[in-house]
Amino acid sequence: MKKVADKLAPLGGFGAGAAIAFFAAPAAWILLQQTEGGATYLACAAAGPPLGVWLALGAFLVCVGAAAAGWRISTISTSPAWRFVGRLTAGMAGVSALAVLILAATVWLSPTCPR
Repeated sequence: MKKVADKLAPLGGFGAGAAIAFFAAPAAWILLQQTEGGATYLACAAAGPPLGVWLALGAFLVCVGAAAAGWRISTISTSPAWRFVGRLTAGMAGVSALAVLILAATVWLSPTCPR
């Protein structure tokens, strides 16, 4: 039987890092959205600035890190498949970062407790 490391060798060492980068940005956006929505219902004053903006900044930094990891995978890989996965990861992280910025602007500009 082959060892697990021998089976993962064709992946070029990108397997776990690519999976984390691939799912980190959308997960950060979803967690931010659900946290802000829950905070609005449970404690509406906590959903707005400054806490909501700090949460959005943290999610944005996760998206930027995932995009950087994806771009790094696409630039140092020799396999066309891994280059595609890296570019897909970077693009998806960019879209997630844009969604986080829109949500951050909404949290910053709109009142969370209008009543």
